[in-house]
Amino acid sequence: MVLVKLIPQQFKSLRSVHKGLMRRYEGPFPILGKVGKVSYKVELLPRLKIHLIFLESYLKPYHEDKDDPS
Repeated sequence: MVLVKLIPQQFKSLRSVHKGLMRRYEGPFPILGKVGKVSYKVELLPRLKIHLIFLESYLKPYHEDKDDPS
């Protein structure tokens, strides 16, 4: 599972959202596979309407907080 860094300027569907209102990372999302040397295909939510392949620099490992009861 990974968190994905989304930059509004790169995606038309996110441009209307003020960058101060966006989270730095969205997720967690499962990795579907590696596509090339530094790219990964990630299973995103359909509502995001963006491509599924990201450079590894836009991905961050997700570590579940085991102490959080929610």
